[in-house]
Amino acid sequence: MAGSGKTQLMKDILYQISKNTSNELKFIFFDYKGEGNPQQLKPFLDATKCEFIDIVNDGGIEFNPFLSISLDERQRPFSIKAFVDTIATFVPSVGVAQKNILTNVITDLFDSKNGSYPTINELFENLEKYYEENNRKPDTLFAGIQDLTTNIFNCNPNNTDILDKSLYLNLPPALSDTLRQLVVFLLLRYFNSYFSSTNDCEPSDHIFPLRYVIVIDEAHIYLKNKNARKALEELLRLLRSKGVVIVMLSQGVEDYKTKDFDFASQVKLPICLNVQNKDYKAISNFVGTPSSKYKLETEIKKLESGKGLINIGEPKMIELRQWWKTKKEENI
Repeated sequence: MAGSGKTQLMKDILYQISKNTSNELKFIFFDYKGEGNPQQLKPFLDATKCEFIDIVNDGGIEFNPFLSISLDERQRPFSIKAFVDTIATFVPSVGVAQKNILTNVITDLFDSKNGSYPTINELFENLEKYYEENNRKPDTLFAGIQDLTTNIFNCNPNNTDILDKSLYLNLPPALSDTLRQLVVFLLLRYFNSYFSSTNDCEPSDHIFPLRYVIVIDEAHIYLKNKNARKALEELLRLLRSKGVVIVMLSQGVEDYKTKDFDFASQVKLPICLNVQNKDYKAISNFVGTPSSKYKLETEIKKLESGKGLINIGEPKMIELRQWWKTKKEENI
């Protein structure tokens, strides 16, 4: 529920991680609602050495989504297919023919670049040329790629690696739902391809080393999209062994159990905050089967703002850390 303390808890966790790793463990926070205010967030941003980027007001993000495509000629066809699938997941009504067109245009574009990466603007120019030469009328694919050229991505080859700094990515409602979701998943596609090329993390003295933290706010937006769910599922399965923590924040426990996949089963540490729907079955599906049904039912009744329910060993209520309190206590 709004006011349950989930954002304050998440900011506090990110602050603790940054503080305890001397800001070496980087993170990205996807703010889907786009309600982030750089002035209000300043203490948090400064304390975590995090950069605030508003996709609309800051002229896009310094990142080239084509970086998820391998320059290795054997790998490239597979990574182009994955890139095209990501576009087709979020741009409405992209059919087989349009996917083939996009695949061919991207393949030709990479061939013409002789080992360097093209930009999104170059993709649109080539797509526009293809449509003109083949007397095709602009359609949803054309419009979707055109939208990506409107100061969403700054594809300068001199950009620093996006993984080198912590980012708070603000996605305001001025952007369409399609574009907001596409931006998130083009970044996730890059993380997927980057970390899949790294070695699995090996525990040392039962301590599992971490490489990166991804926070997906309003996760229900993606969990309700069948194709996005599939991409998220792949991401969760792959990145867990690579030392990447994925945090999904959502408004209800029922959001995680979908027709084709139970995301709660992949959640290592589920925390249930105060929720509107306090249905026992839904909550037990989310936090895991309790040792005592009576104990879980008793704890559910205690849910309120600033409290969380966990089920490690047995169901119990915990006091949530809150960033505003830490800020006050540590005089940040």
